[in-house]
Amino acid sequence: MQTNLFSFSSESSNKTKENVKVTEEKTKEQRESNIVFKLGDAFELIKSVEDNSIDLILTDPPYNDVTHLAYKNSLCYDKKLQLAREFKRVLKITGSVIIFCGFEDQFEWYNVLKQTGFIFKRQCVIVYENMSRKPNRNFIPQHESYLFFVKSDRYYWNNNLQNPTTVYKTIKVMTFNKRWLEYIGIPLEKIGVTPKPLKLIIQLVQLLTPCGGTVLDPFCGSGTTALACKLTNRNCICFEINKDIYEIAKRRLQMSNIEQFMY
Repeated sequence: MQTNLFSFSSESSNKTKENVKVTEEKTKEQRESNIVFKLGDAFELIKSVEDNSIDLILTDPPYNDVTHLAYKNSLCYDKKLQLAREFKRVLKITGSVIIFCGFEDQFEWYNVLKQTGFIFKRQCVIVYENMSRKPNRNFIPQHESYLFFVKSDRYYWNNNLQNPTTVYKTIKVMTFNKRWLEYIGIPLEKIGVTPKPLKLIIQLVQLLTPCGGTVLDPFCGSGTTALACKLTNRNCICFEINKDIYEIAKRRLQMSNIEQFMY
């Protein structure tokens, strides 16, 4: 009988590691899914990823216009370029990149990825239909963007799925209440992350990664990418630098009844 394997590791400045493995039985029909989740700096940890081993890089890096406790002021153009070169190295020739980005960041990411040799395919948006706060001499933001790049024209695309569009409509969750299945397992209090809708991430993983393929998320936050891979029988490599958020993501991945939230 196959198992679903989760490997969590903690890496500190003195290179000590704490490994915890959790297994749960799956039916014979389900493919084994391997989730490797490491605590540490993405710029260092990505160096350990093998060349040409990743099917999809799906990530939501810190925005230039948002303060992040661990990466404050660190994702300048040069840092983005450093990451893009690593993305190019680890991606298979059939691989793709999905980058969630703020308004200012999308132009830098576009230029960086083009400079590195990636092929731009599309800009897509998440539209939040319930934004109701009062404007402060400006337009109320009601969407987030993500960019779709590929390494070559041979990129993987799952033609068995319903044709996706460039717009994903959902509801903005101001407090991550348990009744919102898209954000299941995230605490009610603000934790310094911007989780993306689980169903959207599932769609992207299924569309751009073959079953049994591997997804890399260098800035995994509360673990939504890893959760989507668990639910769709894909492998996942995740990095998170913040210890508290790392622990939250671990707990989400270990939820025993998570399969019911796929639909």
